[in-house]
Amino acid sequence: MANENHPIDDKTESYLQALDSDPIEACRASIAACRSSGQRREALRKIIVDGNASGRFRLPNGDSYVVPAIELLRDTPTLSLAIVEFAFRNRDVQIPILSHQQYESLQDIASVLVVAHSAQELLLAEKTPTLSLAFPVYESVVQAWLDLGPKIPELATAIGAGIGKICEYVNRTKGARVHILAMVVNPAIKFDFIHWWWTAYDQGNAYEDVRETMMKFQREIYARTLTQTRAGTGMAAHAQSLGYLRVLNIGQTLRRASDNTDNLSDNRHEYPLYNTSTTNSAIPPSVHAYLRPTPAQIHAHNLSAVEFELNQYISQGTIPIEATGAIDLIEYWRAHKFTYPLLYRIAMDVLPVQASSVSSERVFSSSKMTCTAERNRLSVRMMEALQVLKHALKHHRRESSEVTLDLVSHVFETLELAD
Repeated sequence: MANENHPIDDKTESYLQALDSDPIEACRASIAACRSSGQRREALRKIIVDGNASGRFRLPNGDSYVVPAIELLRDTPTLSLAIVEFAFRNRDVQIPILSHQQYESLQDIASVLVVAHSAQELLLAEKTPTLSLAFPVYESVVQAWLDLGPKIPELATAIGAGIGKICEYVNRTKGARVHILAMVVNPAIKFDFIHWWWTAYDQGNAYEDVRETMMKFQREIYARTLTQTRAGTGMAAHAQSLGYLRVLNIGQTLRRASDNTDNLSDNRHEYPLYNTSTTNSAIPPSVHAYLRPTPAQIHAHNLSAVEFELNQYISQGTIPIEATGAIDLIEYWRAHKFTYPLLYRIAMDVLPVQASSVSSERVFSSSKMTCTAERNRLSVRMMEALQVLKHALKHHRRESSEVTLDLVSHVFETLELAD
């Protein structure tokens, strides 16, 4: 903060002293004192209601504002005037209040943390895929903190530590293929973020990861198609194959009529209608290669299919970032299932992966009533299934409290009564 040529002024020194006094803990102490009893909570609420009605609460510029009647820690910036008034009216209880410098430093700390808090709220969504937004959101947090650092130089050290932690995490997880695939299958991102922020080496690795994953699915599709084709050939298909081979070789067995009169019976044996071994040996090399491709030809075919689909997907460009809120990624890939079959397989694998484990932790954080001493015969898989079911039922009840939950209606839809 200071050197030999630029000493710390009184204002900065006062601000640093306020930071050193732990304004967050001072805020907690003030809130705890106001809520230590029902009488204090009711008295503070009355002051807030009366102050809002009379317009006593005003901003530094003189404009009045309404203080929310919610006593939470994050509402302290708007409750500060009400808390001060409450403390002065009840001096005998000695409620601690924040000094002006502590209040300012607390606001600056909140300004720094609100950036990370907004990113966390976005990535903690439970019903929408969020993994594709992880790296772009982290980069946005870093850029926001870089812009905020010069405005609050007293917190530059803390901001730098936060940026360093994010960069460390991104560098450690950049090689995780699931992050790359999640961004690529997001039609609003694709490879754009990788092109803008990653090095040429990392870009090449990202493309290779996508190609390898697509190639894996392409090999499965090709092998399954080949197996189904061979398994589905019956007598009719076999006869058709022999007929096709006959047409290919008919020119080699036909003779002039005058040449065949001397040995007509032998000529009949030279025309093998169903001798597959003879006809197979007479297949031209180009046709034989088409019917039974070599491993190199199969690889070339699969690689061509992968490159074609990937290039077609990239050439369509990205959708505007403003329109991402109106697009459901699941529905998008259902609609493009046959347009991009390989990328669709990838999307169905990576979209369920969440950017944070908090949503999963919530499922198992309420396991006290399930994981009891009496559950000695419940397997681990059954325990997991019960927790997921309980979490789903709880959310269903919360979202549709007026709707009756019916788990057996589908049984009666197809029920038929005998006469």
